[in-house]
Amino acid sequence: MSDRELSRKIQLKSLEEEVSMNTVITMMRNVEIEDVHNFCKRVFDDLPATPQRLVEISRAQQADELLQRVVQQTLSGWKEGAKHPDMLDYFAARGEISVLYLTSGTLLMYGRRIIIPPSLREEMLNRLHDDGHFGLNKCRQRAAESVWWPKISIDLKRHIEHCAFCQVHAPSQHAEPLVTTPTPSRPWTHIAADIFHFNNSNWLVTVDLFSRSRHSTEPGNGQHQCHLRWCRRHPWQHHARW
Repeated sequence: MSDRELSRKIQLKSLEEEVSMNTVITMMRNVEIEDVHNFCKRVFDDLPATPQRLVEISRAQQADELLQRVVQQTLSGWKEGAKHPDMLDYFAARGEISVLYLTSGTLLMYGRRIIIPPSLREEMLNRLHDDGHFGLNKCRQRAAESVWWPKISIDLKRHIEHCAFCQVHAPSQHAEPLVTTPTPSRPWTHIAADIFHFNNSNWLVTVDLFSRSRHSTEPGNGQHQCHLRWCRRHPWQHHARW
C-alpha cells in the first residue's frame, strides 16, 4: 500500500469518526430539547387554571407595580431593594416564588400556586368561598391547591365572617363553655363517679376531685342498688365522710 493510499484511508476514517460524533451530539441535543419541552408541558398542564385565565392573571400581574418589582427581584436574586417594607411578605416567601414565561408575558408562582394580584383577589375570594359557602378550613384547603398571596388566610377569614348568607344560615347552637367544678379543701370530701362498659362488663370509676386520684372496679350486674352498696365498700370509704 502506497503512502498516498494510506493517508487517504486515515483521512476517511477521521471523517467518519467526526460525522459519527456530530450525529451523536445532534441526537443528544434533540433529546435534551425534547426533555425540556416535555417538562415545560407538564408544568403548564398542572397549572390550576385554563389558558385563557392564565393570560388574564398574567396581564393583571404585569399591570401591578409591586408584583413587577417582585418579578425583577426574583430574576436578579433578591438583592437591591429586596427588604423594602412593601416587599417584606414576598421577601419572606422568596424561596417558593418563581417566574414562568407565557406568550402573554411573565407569570409569578408560589410553588405550584398562582400568585393573585390585588385587582383579582376579591373575585378569587368569592370563588374560594361562595361556590359552596365553605368553612374556613375548607377554603384554606382549596386555596392551598391553586392560589396564593400574602396574608391570604386572614383575608379568607374576614371574607367568611362578612358573608351575609353564612351569617343567616349559621348553626343556632354553639358550643357551651366548659363548666369546671370548684376544688375541695381536702381529699375525698367530693367525688365524681361514672359507669362505662368495657369487655362485656360494666365498670364504675370514681375520682377524688381534690387529688384527681381515681379508682376503677367492676361492681357487679349493673343494678343501681348494687352500685350504691359497692360504693360503701370502695377503698375511698376510709377517707370519705358519710
